[in-house]
Amino acid sequence: MRQNKNRGQLNSMSICATALFISLLIFLLTCFSAVTYYSAEQKLVQAQAAESRSQEYFAAESTASEIIESFYQERRETSANLSGRSVYESDQGDIEVTKIDNVIYFSVPAGGGNILNVEAKVSKKQVVIQRWQLEKE
Repeated sequence: MRQNKNRGQLNSMSICATALFISLLIFLLTCFSAVTYYSAEQKLVQAQAAESRSQEYFAAESTASEIIESFYQERRETSANLSGRSVYESDQGDIEVTKIDNVIYFSVPAGGGNILNVEAKVSKKQVVIQRWQLEKE
């Protein structure tokens, strides 16, 4: 009889240990799932911010390219060497372009407190980008 009593205690202890182990395992998996979900939300927010910055930069880059192309077209049509300032209208606002001899200087807002600074030497035959730099305002 003692052996049956001991076996009953062993069976109930092993059942309790198994239940405790399964409960602990479920708790750990739940914690892991919660942490994974939270970090995924954070990464989504970071990815959306990076996408926004990229779109703003490429818009600024496109505007800068249009300004250079516009000036290049002007240089091909007229041989006049005009120095001075002119204003180009763009999606980023009015951009002031300074022309000194064959070199143009301007800055395009690139979002997020950044500015794309551009310096390009334009001749009748080619455009040479001397500076194309993204900087903090």
